[in-house]
Amino acid sequence: HYTFNESSANDVSGCGNDGTNNGAETGQSGKFDQSWLFQESNSDYVETNYAWSASEATFTTWAKFQSFDNGHALMGAYDGTNQFRMVVGSDTYGRNVTWKTYDGSNHGFQLTGEGVPDFQTGNWYFFAGTFNGTHYELYIDDSNNDGDTLDKVGAVKDSTFALPTNSLWIGAEHRSGGADTPSDAYIDEPRFFNTALNQDT
Repeated sequence: HYTFNESSANDVSGCGNDGTNNGAETGQSGKFDQSWLFQESNSDYVETNYAWSASEATFTTWAKFQSFDNGHALMGAYDGTNQFRMVVGSDTYGRNVTWKTYDGSNHGFQLTGEGVPDFQTGNWYFFAGTFNGTHYELYIDDSNNDGDTLDKVGAVKDSTFALPTNSLWIGAEHRSGGADTPSDAYIDEPRFFNTALNQDT
């Protein structure tokens, strides 16, 4: 859990997964207190020392985008075979949110166009992606932006869970060549959980 209320990416959960800031601008106005600005032009990211090892997962975060011209990773890792990421953007397929793993042949959860909110720059959105060992679910709060009322986006997707061996990054996808699909957004309160939370939790 990274509050982004300080100039360092400390893990306040007590799990010891402190991160290293690589270019993000700290001390920005956030959804709660402060946020960090990740700029696509600079390929900013936070490198965590956390590689996923559990069979379940939840990732949540608040984000306020500056653009949607390309895919922007809120988090991700790819080791050349296995991939795990959440990406928001707009491309030739229209508005899309990707919450998925990929094992070289099978994709997890990917939503495009219908069911995806008409994202606007300058607005805060809450994203929550879960995987319970069998299927993926994706929730987005785009109504009153309080994080209390989540809209399930799209149908549940059954898939396997491919785990990359490299550490997860925030604000970009971690690849061997560096930061891929960097964000162009303010990010606040990103959290990782080794369990599949539900809408009530």
